[in-house]
Amino acid sequence: MRVFLSRYGIYLSKFTVHKYMNKMLNLASIIMRKKPGYKSEHKHKIL
Repeated sequence: MRVFLSRYGIYLSKFTVHKYMNKMLNLASIIMRKKPGYKSEHKHKIL
């Protein structure tokens, strides 16, 4: 977003852009949750 605004001559810090996106425009990034980590143990013997 900063790069897009700088092309039009508007120079803002990334923190200011973040503030405007969250508070005024109600925009936020979607972050996928991490899957739980699994511990590798001994394998089961299948007969």
